[in-house]
Parts: sequence; C-alpha cells; structure tokens
Amino acid sequence: MNRPTDLRPRGDRHSGSKLTNDAVVEIRRLYFDENHTMTDLAEVYGVSAKTIANVLHGVTWRHVPGRAS
Repeated sequence: MNRPTDLRPRGDRHSGSKLTNDAVVEIRRLYFDENHTMTDLAEVYGVSAKTIANVLHGVTWRHVPGRAS
C-alpha cells in the first residue's frame, strides 16, 4: 500500500521501534555533551552502534528536535 510518507508512523509510534523520542534526545545529549561513545550507548539502549550513529548524524529520527551533526 502506498501511503504518503507523512501518514506513516514515525519514531516511537512505529511498532518495531526500539527507541523512544525521549531516548533519542538523551542519546544525543550523552554523546555530544558528556562524550559517551557510540558503543557504550548502543549497549545501554540495546541497539547496534550503527543505529546510534544514524541517530547522531540525522539519518534516522530527524523529526526529533535536538542536536544532530
């Protein structure tokens, strides 16, 4: 089914999401302000380091306000 992108569930409204909007904001804060590593954050949040990298670089979760490089 082809639905417009803006109608699809995003972020924590998507049934397969392992992260929440609040977690994404916290991940960005911990990485950029407190210098935690991507690997450490991945372990804490139960996702891969690649997922953390995508969050930090705005590849995914871009709809969540906050700092992304």
